[in-house]
Amino acid sequence: DDLAEKDALSSRLRVAEREKVKVEEDLKETQRKLRETERRVEEMTSERQSEQRRLPTAGDSKHGASEAELRKQRETVRKLQEDNDDLRAELNAFDAAFFDEIEDLKYNHNEMVKLVDRYETLLQHLSTKYGFDFSPAAPGRRSRT
Repeated sequence: DDLAEKDALSSRLRVAEREKVKVEEDLKETQRKLRETERRVEEMTSERQSEQRRLPTAGDSKHGASEAELRKQRETVRKLQEDNDDLRAELNAFDAAFFDEIEDLKYNHNEMVKLVDRYETLLQHLSTKYGFDFSPAAPGRRSRT
């Protein structure tokens, strides 16, 4: 019964570790996207300021074309700001409780590894005593993070 429970817990832990790795990768990608979007917003803001400095005076005949370009740039900045807000909201989904849960999973995993080691030691002893074959899992197969 303890072995079945150990197997079930080990299985759940492996799934949780895979999920943790995926979430960490997603977090890194989201952070990268956020940095990229912030960089693009800064570029667009700088370009917009440059364009505003080059805008003709109200009496200039080129005023209509510059106004269209300004509207286009405003729309681009608005879209980038929306992207930035969306990425920030996605990043905020990872609160301190999430990372605490990851730490708890790591601790539980380490405890299970210790338990498996004790079971393997006991099985080796019993196999010698009662004459049956037992080969423990390879030492490198379980991580002790």
